[in-house]
Amino acid sequence: MVSIIVPVYKSEKTLRRCVESLCRQAYADIEILLIVDGPPDGSGILADQLAKEDARIHVINQPNRGVSRARNRGLTEAAGEYIRFVDSDDYIAQDYISRFMSEVEKEPYDIVVAGFTKDIEGKKVLHDIKDSAWTLVCYPLACAKMFRTAFIREHDIDFSKVRVGEDIYFSIAIFYENVKYKIIHYFGYYYRFNAFSTTESLTYDREHEKYVAEMFRVFLEKYDLQKISEEKRRMIEYTYVANMVNALITYGH
Repeated sequence: MVSIIVPVYKSEKTLRRCVESLCRQAYADIEILLIVDGPPDGSGILADQLAKEDARIHVINQPNRGVSRARNRGLTEAAGEYIRFVDSDDYIAQDYISRFMSEVEKEPYDIVVAGFTKDIEGKKVLHDIKDSAWTLVCYPLACAKMFRTAFIREHDIDFSKVRVGEDIYFSIAIFYENVKYKIIHYFGYYYRFNAFSTTESLTYDREHEKYVAEMFRVFLEKYDLQKISEEKRRMIEYTYVANMVNALITYGH
């Protein structure tokens, strides 16, 4: 079984399309965990309605604690052998889960990584990735990946307590371990561009560089870079530099 974790917050307008795309999957052995994160709109009510329409949907309510802790709650509750993350304003192709499962049925990978399609007001733009270890550490989008549950739990990997950059933290935490991975050129995840999202709305006055510094500080509290190879250590250091430069130049102007 595959567990699909969907944090729900201020998604009253997009949640139905998202969940319906999950329910239409060609690969039927799934559970859908809607982590209702104390939304101020009608998202929670809609989640309850959707759960009545498909027995595979389970609603888990919690006070508003942010997307990181909502995903962590999903990691705790998931019963599937594999885990997927889908954001509540995005949606997936009908063959999405089956495409990933076809890879792990050939070989038991800890993580399968794919590209995605950016949906900008109906205009579709493909985002491809390279077959490289650099993709594993520098490509943070958790929603474009599938994870083996036992690997995540064995290494106590989660999204930490950071509210911005949680995907980056999760990505380098996985890279830190000896992970067996597969990269595929597939674009069935539809990332809906939202100019008002936490990341897209960052500007210089939001001081994104402070979020990056805090995220890596939290990472170094848990992970000792002296215990891994110099090559892996340098790649993680590069990831810090790349994200800090991006924070200063792209968002900080």
